[in-house]
Amino acid sequence: MRFESCVVAALLASAAGCAHGPAAGDAAAALPILAATREELVRRVDADAAAVASVKGTLAVAFAERAGGDPRSCSAVLVARAPRPAEEAAGLYLKGYRALVPTLFTLVSDGRTFWLHVPRDNVVYTGPVASRGAAAVRGVRLEAGDLFRALFLQPLGGAEALEVAEEPSAYVVSARRAGRVARRLWIERRRFTVEREAYYDAEGREEVSIDRERFVDAGGHLYPERLRVRDAVTGASVTLRFEKLAVNPTDVRAEAFRPRTPAGARVVAVGGGGNAT
Repeated sequence: MRFESCVVAALLASAAGCAHGPAAGDAAAALPILAATREELVRRVDADAAAVASVKGTLAVAFAERAGGDPRSCSAVLVARAPRPAEEAAGLYLKGYRALVPTLFTLVSDGRTFWLHVPRDNVVYTGPVASRGAAAVRGVRLEAGDLFRALFLQPLGGAEALEVAEEPSAYVVSARRAGRVARRLWIERRRFTVEREAYYDAEGREEVSIDRERFVDAGGHLYPERLRVRDAVTGASVTLRFEKLAVNPTDVRAEAFRPRTPAGARVVAVGGGGNAT
């Protein structure tokens, strides 16, 4: 698609000018262990969540169908805007490719619905973001909702109740909603970044976990260069490793989050727990 080609070209051109490449190492390891109250932890998490409105860059993406499985990888370009009810609509654009394959897949979402185009099959899978498990295509899981969670930290202020457990190198914060633990965060005690999160279903079972590593200063904000999203049930995972990264870029366009169905493509509606295969 001509529009898609323009989006990718713009992303590659702007990402080439980003100042943030792979970090030489984790500078936080040399910092002292600090203490914080529950109120301070909430303020820090909420401030970090509010600080990042959008991200874009070039990256490597690795997919594993199960825990311990051999990953498959590709290069990718990404642009995303945070899901914030009071502001502009959320958005996600992720295009995977290899040297000899211009497009492996294109995932687009407006925060409510996802569209996943697989050129090899000339099929567009589409469905609600809230339906986890709906975007399994050829053994690759691309959950737009989980990617939003990984890319954009959510605030803690709306939790019904918070429980804080202190560990030697981290605070473990459990957020309750409707009387159950809905989310758990591991906040390291040197810079108070959220290195791990887990989300739980209505029965208290872990649904998905998010690991964040190699935090760098990107535009005055600490942001992870490596993120891994893991499905707790299947063990399937998606790992994003940024090679060039821009936080809060000024040229994010809404057009990037508007899907275009290629001529002749078959559209398959998925959701409600079903998979597209």
